[in-house]
Amino acid sequence: MSRWIGLGGALWIGLGSGCGNPCQQVCREMADYAEECNLPVGDAEVKSCIERQAEPSKEDLAACRDFGGGDAIRAQWDCEQLARYWSGGA
Repeated sequence: MSRWIGLGGALWIGLGSGCGNPCQQVCREMADYAEECNLPVGDAEVKSCIERQAEPSKEDLAACRDFGGGDAIRAQWDCEQLARYWSGGA
């Protein structure tokens, strides 16, 4: 789960719409949240996130399902933290 934990131990990703496993769907949710924060996140960044989550462990999948919803993300992350994540600084 190390890919998703950081900044105070918060999970970064939430469930979104579309195909893929729960951790891949989290990438879409994070991109949606970034848009709310007026942060530019390109399609290539989202695609890269999705590719990195192609084969998560059982533990990662469980965490993405349990803590990956949009409300959970917003409760744990602010826009500044999200900006660091998408810029590669986290």
